[in-house]
Parts: sequence; C-alpha cells; structure tokens
Amino acid sequence: MVVKKCVRCCGRSFVKARRVLRRVVGDADFEATVPAVKCASCGETYVDAQHGVLFERAVARALAESGVVHGEALKAMRRFLGLRAKDLAPLLGVAEGTLSRWETGERPADRAATALVGQLVLDACSGVTSTMERLRRASSHRGARTRKLDLAAEARHASRRAKGAA
Repeated sequence: MVVKKCVRCCGRSFVKARRVLRRVVGDADFEATVPAVKCASCGETYVDAQHGVLFERAVARALAESGVVHGEALKAMRRFLGLRAKDLAPLLGVAEGTLSRWETGERPADRAATALVGQLVLDACSGVTSTMERLRRASSHRGARTRKLDLAAEARHASRRAKGAA
C-alpha cells in the first residue's frame, strides 16, 4: 500500500505498523492483526483495503461454517455477498420486512434461511455460483413447461458418480 500524504496532518513520512481489525457479530468476536502504515507525525494508521476485504470474508466464512442462527450473522453474511435485503428476500421466498425482522432480532432468524445464506457465503469463498444461480432461477420460475430429458446422458452421469464412490 502506498500512502503519499496523511489526511489528518498532511504529513508525508510513514513507518511500517500493525493494526488489529475487530468485528463483533452477535455473541461472536473476531479479530485479526494486519500490516499497516502509520504517519510519523500524528500517528494516523492506514490499512490496505485488500486486508479489510479479506477480514470481512474471513468473518463471513467463520459465521457460515459455525452454523450460528442469529439475525446479526444473517445480516453480516448478506452484506458480504453484496446483496441488498430487497434482493435477498425473494431468493429466500420471504417478504423484505420478514428478512428485516430477522436481521434486527425482532423475530428469530429462520434456521433454513440462515443456513442457505451461509452456503451462499461458502460458495462465494470457493468461487462457486451454482447455488445462487439455482435460487435465482427458482425465484423467477413462472410455471411448468415440458422439457425433453436426455436419459442416456443421465445414465452416463450416474455411472461416473457410482465409479467415483467405489
């Protein structure tokens, strides 16, 4: 990270430093120490945005892996995914107000919805989008239509899975 001028005192001399990032989500307390630079004149500390993003990702992943069912955790994971409440609610099949009540603690968060959002976080951390794509298709589904299925391809797929399991 290159900082040219301190926004607090306009100083131009910096020294290497470390900074503790901390986040409390419900009952969980997360912290990590990251590299930083400190203004030699006033002590203002600067952290590279990349470290902040990695920290938020680690918090979201830890929440998802823990299986915690709490409104604050649901909100933190939603924010990590970059989703607005009005965009996530239809994917979960609930009203925006319901999601808001879960996130604020006015109502207990739904266990299945929280687990699903947790899976979306784990998918995002792994670079997988299939769960999100299925949710988007399901939320926009407009009724049944006949689809032709390739049973030969399905048999080949099942055969490969059976060989892999053996």
